[in-house]
Amino acid sequence: MVPMLAELSRPTTSPRPLLSSRPRAHGSLAPVLGLLATVAAVAAFGACARNVPQNESSGKDYRFKGAKKIELEEGEARVRDIVTYPGGDRVDWKVVELPKDIQGTLDIKLHWQPPRPGLDLAFEVFDEYFDRVQRAKPSPGTGDRSKRVKVKNASGKYYIQVYAPRRTDAGRYVLSLRFRERAAGPSADELLGMIDDPPPLPAVIEPKEKTPEEIAAEEAERVRLEEERRVQSEKQAADNAALAELNKPVNARITRTQRSQGGVIITINAGQNRGVDKGWTGVVLAAEGRSALPGGEFTVIRVTKQEAIAKVQLSIDQVRANPRVELRRGQ
Repeated sequence: MVPMLAELSRPTTSPRPLLSSRPRAHGSLAPVLGLLATVAAVAAFGACARNVPQNESSGKDYRFKGAKKIELEEGEARVRDIVTYPGGDRVDWKVVELPKDIQGTLDIKLHWQPPRPGLDLAFEVFDEYFDRVQRAKPSPGTGDRSKRVKVKNASGKYYIQVYAPRRTDAGRYVLSLRFRERAAGPSADELLGMIDDPPPLPAVIEPKEKTPEEIAAEEAERVRLEEERRVQSEKQAADNAALAELNKPVNARITRTQRSQGGVIITINAGQNRGVDKGWTGVVLAAEGRSALPGGEFTVIRVTKQEAIAKVQLSIDQVRANPRVELRRGQ
């Protein structure tokens, strides 16, 4: 159970008496030394009493795997909870899934009531690949009781981590979410109304008969244009050949795997050193031959100097049995 807010910072044990009741001889140093030793012991004991493990009283939502699901109703949701570092419940994880195949703006607001003034809360927002996309930073000493962030072009699933930054921080909070779909562009009729009419043209002039010099000049211009088109065509062919060479597939192998919700995160031994970049696509190849494994399509989501990371909708046994992949430049 989470302690009441009024008791969040109270030690869990009572301090010992400072003085012994046994009488001592007048003028002896023993009472003074005994008093100092007792005060030191009480100070140490009091410090230890506040050293509560940050997850001592937490539920399953202390880790992202136990995140409490937030359900949106007409694009909005509000949840209430408590985090308390002194009370052993420092972190709460929440998860929200936005409407499928819809992009928009996700507005997240945290408002809290601390047990005493000056206590702070903060939160961070992660996408389904656990890349941080927004952050409401700690602000100790400001007296703030609310923080707000916006995630633009939001889609899919997001994890929200609410936490008490310092060892003394705590609060009862309300987390409010609001998702608004991105507005569609103007209709075809509206676009037509935005297009101006072409400017008026001068009257058509009757052509006059051409002189031999004019005819010769036109022929020279025709020859020049044909030569220009031929050079341009050859250049285009050379560019296409270079592009085809650039788009050759990169063959590599899966070196590491990690289970993930709805698939497997794979690490591939080809990164920037082989020209691979974020957004490249690829397939897992069958163990024999060069055919693609059904369901093995993926898109590279992260690239380092020597490795690429992606997610496939396969089981981990399928991936381990078929470690070869083929990567292609994203379109």
